[in-house]
Amino acid sequence: MDALKQQAKSGPQVDPELEAAVGFTHFDVTSSQDNLITVLLTREDLHLLASQTLVRVKSKDDRRAYLGVVVRGPFAEPNAVPANSTMAIGVVTHGKKLAYTFDYHGRAEIEIVGEEVDGSLKPPRFRPRPQSPVFLLNGRSRISHAFRRRAVDGPCGG
Repeated sequence: MDALKQQAKSGPQVDPELEAAVGFTHFDVTSSQDNLITVLLTREDLHLLASQTLVRVKSKDDRRAYLGVVVRGPFAEPNAVPANSTMAIGVVTHGKKLAYTFDYHGRAEIEIVGEEVDGSLKPPRFRPRPQSPVFLLNGRSRISHAFRRRAVDGPCGG
């Protein structure tokens, strides 16, 4: 009982691996396109996913890993209402007079370039599952180096 009380006081525990995630994959919609994935991120992490940022997506449930690049965004969207609603437009256009504004989150589109399979990059056959964490690609792995070189030089080497 004491352990449960202590756990309740300390709040929810964040998985240490997820602490490094910059965003999470969104659900697909009818207009979703092959190899394009929507990533949602917090307002605080919005600056981390600039255009052309290289990322790794660790797909939940099926444990696949994908490499991708930010091809659209990041865009800022209000949390409470659609961005094109009259309420959101009114709050923004009357910014000099109103102290209230909506909190917002980020949205970016990443193109999946490949799936990591046994230490190499293969064409992606599947999509990452919803709510899969997205990480900035570090330069430590062999795949990371090859992927970065391919992204800079192009598929033909220059």
